[in-house]
Amino acid sequence: MASDKLEQSCVLQGEATKYLDIYELVRNGQVEVIRKGIRTLEAENTVCFEDGTSVQTDAFVASMRWKWRLSIEFRPKEMRADLGLRSKEYSKTQKEVWDKQEAHADVEVFERFPKLATAPKMDQESLVEQEKGMLCQVFAPWRLWRGVVVRLQGVIGTVDDILYDATLFQRWGKWRTPYGFWARNPDVVFEGIAYFDMLLQDLGLKSWRKGWGCLGGDVASYGQADYKGLVEE
Repeated sequence: MASDKLEQSCVLQGEATKYLDIYELVRNGQVEVIRKGIRTLEAENTVCFEDGTSVQTDAFVASMRWKWRLSIEFRPKEMRADLGLRSKEYSKTQKEVWDKQEAHADVEVFERFPKLATAPKMDQESLVEQEKGMLCQVFAPWRLWRGVVVRLQGVIGTVDDILYDATLFQRWGKWRTPYGFWARNPDVVFEGIAYFDMLLQDLGLKSWRKGWGCLGGDVASYGQADYKGLVEE
């Protein structure tokens, strides 16, 4: 994945452009990368490594792995798949339902965006989580309707409509950012404004907020100030 981030277009990653050039900190000597196991932190202002070496430091910040699966337990476990939450507890029926929705959604995505059908493919390691050397367990992606809340226009639709809408959103993101995180969870960056527009329209609020109709959004970028007053609206 690291080599992909260096070689592939940021458009295919969808999330990398929000970071500064972290490698510059290494090149100019501000950051030194040490790959060693930590043995103890008992000595004052000292990090002792397993190989017997140590380093002096004013502070120690532990930034460990983070888990992107749901931490709240739903019972029975099969309920998570019904709700579109991350799960590996799928019944045969649930798997058949979601497989059917995904196949249908992929057809629509490739019909509407033919270029995505020929986009680079990557083995999604993000869908596999290692647990202390045990056998890898595959978790299904988040499939949340609208990603936040249901539509508030009074028209919810059928269960099939909701399942398909959630699946379509997830599958579009998967193919849109093959080198990003969307295969497992929504990760809107380049389409952030369009996503905000969708949520505003769900609430019955105006999405063109720059003035001069659609022209304002075409000639000027959006900022936080453009969404001032949403609570009152």
